[in-house]
Amino acid sequence: MARLRGAQAPLGTRDVPIVVSTPVDSVGWAAKLQREVLTPTCWIDPGDIERPAAVQIRFSGRRVGANGRSRQGDTFSRDENVEGIVGGSGPVSVTSRVDGVASGEWIVTARIVGRDGPTIIKPDRASRRPAATTGPRWPWRYRAMSIAPTGRIRTALAPLAPVPGVIPGAYATLVALGVLVGIAVQALVLAQERRESGAALTVSLWAVVAGILGAKLWYVLGHRGRRFDGWCIQGFVLCAGAVAAIGAASRLSMPVGTFLDSMAPGLLVGMGIGRIGCFFAGCCCGRPTSSRWGIWSSDQRVGARRIPTQLLESLLAVCVGAVALILALWSAPASQGAIFVGSLAAYTLGRQLLLPLRARPLYTRFARPVTIGAVGIALLASILANASA
Repeated sequence: MARLRGAQAPLGTRDVPIVVSTPVDSVGWAAKLQREVLTPTCWIDPGDIERPAAVQIRFSGRRVGANGRSRQGDTFSRDENVEGIVGGSGPVSVTSRVDGVASGEWIVTARIVGRDGPTIIKPDRASRRPAATTGPRWPWRYRAMSIAPTGRIRTALAPLAPVPGVIPGAYATLVALGVLVGIAVQALVLAQERRESGAALTVSLWAVVAGILGAKLWYVLGHRGRRFDGWCIQGFVLCAGAVAAIGAASRLSMPVGTFLDSMAPGLLVGMGIGRIGCFFAGCCCGRPTSSRWGIWSSDQRVGARRIPTQLLESLLAVCVGAVALILALWSAPASQGAIFVGSLAAYTLGRQLLLPLRARPLYTRFARPVTIGAVGIALLASILANASA
């Protein structure tokens, strides 16, 4: 049972964690990219239940053309246990990722085990949307939900397997766009300061490469080497900042602090764009909620109205980056690194305040207060440094 822990301070009414049972998967990440999987989806309507509900959905399927005696991989049966379904939150999708089955077309059925609680709903074929009338009033609430309902579906490569609310390739695309926009913003700052940008941007590109490697390494170490399918922004910022400082000191004529200040606005804006990729990829998602400010999104398995933590963090990064850009154009090079330190401290502080809203907040009991205290001091020091510059 993989528990997605909720937070303590709710954003709206009846914000709760969702708990989903998932089978232990020991297949390596390279093999996962090459295998075909089946992703049947069942839509359920929680209605207006007073308390968070639990539901068990039984998926079963048979490969089309598998006549006579069934062979291994021609049939399957799997139960998905979902807890914490919020009443009044609108349609909820539950997707089961079934591997080890034969490739091809399948006929899949789903039913709820038990009588009480949410009910299965059928999609409106004309609009390809669930026929429930309740749900968040956002125009894009059902984006990327063109997946067929439980019925006749086909296997697909694991990275491209259709899941409601998840857009394959969105994360990589938006991260790449964030890198390009970040480099362009830094080039603008350097041009305003009338500094040679060629060597500086080269150092920044190497810093980005180091940051990507650091983000992956941080994620792997955080999961004790058992998972390779994620990234950590802390590793990116730490490694990118270290390589940028070393590269500026060894290859650039400008002071290290000045170079880091020119890098700060683009770094924050780029991270803000990348966080939108998290939203469309179904990672770092928020807790389910019935609040009117919730947005329908998925955690790659359960789609529901959720607190949009990825979009909130994206807005935070872009706003801090905009302030850093104004300061860089106005007070650089007098700040000597204070903009870089202050902007990252402000972003980290805001991020720590948003972490409890995630479905699976990644922090320990003492690390979060210590981090908030440390970045608070750094932010205050950078404000005083900028004020006196």
